[in-house]
Amino acid sequence: MWKSYPATSPSFQAALEALDSARISIEDVGASLRDYAGAIQASPERLADVEDRLAAIDRPQAQVRANAGCVLKFGAEASRKLQRWKTKTKSCATCGRSKAPLLMRISLLQKSLSKTRKDAAKKA
Repeated sequence: MWKSYPATSPSFQAALEALDSARISIEDVGASLRDYAGAIQASPERLADVEDRLAAIDRPQAQVRANAGCVLKFGAEASRKLQRWKTKTKSCATCGRSKAPLLMRISLLQKSLSKTRKDAAKKA
């Protein structure tokens, strides 16, 4: 195709030959693509099925993204409750340890009060 133009220099002729070779390659690729496209069977039903499947895949992902904030909020609240429970448990354990000596002291005071009352009753 390009050979019909007179070349003024050999380097220009080489460029025209490279272009002609590229044109032939492009035409071959175009023919291959036309053959491939002709072999593809377009089916609107198949396309609808594929789109439905993709939507079914995307739906749970969208729900997870929407619920991620709720999950994080729930986790933070659960963490705070757990921390309060641990604090209360430690405090109860401390109370249990400090309560025993107080109970012994109360018992001794009750006995002393009871003895003092009996002694006062005898004198009265």
